[in-house]
Amino acid sequence: MQPIYLTVGLHPLMIIPDTLAHLNGHTAITYTYHIYRQTGQALNREAFSREGHLGLNKNDDPNYMGYLVFEIPDKLFNYFPEGTHHLNGGEVNELVEHLSHYRDNPSLWPE
Repeated sequence: MQPIYLTVGLHPLMIIPDTLAHLNGHTAITYTYHIYRQTGQALNREAFSREGHLGLNKNDDPNYMGYLVFEIPDKLFNYFPEGTHHLNGGEVNELVEHLSHYRDNPSLWPE
């Protein structure tokens, strides 16, 4: 699970895909992305536990901004803001564009 680093609006972000699975020998990217502000501080590794990603544990990292779920890629998505910092509608749309580009270009995915 490699982070994706990008900037949306004025926010430098670190995006953590929920999982990165292999399907029939080929990498298949997830539909759920957890969003963190980049502040230069190390994140709590417990934030990346499977239970945390499934929503079974509340993520109390101060840089956590919620998660984005692609219901239908390039058509339907939902942003679930959490924590004290949130993305506005325009920033969510920009993030979707970045992640759609990433999803459509497997050469960008980590090995």
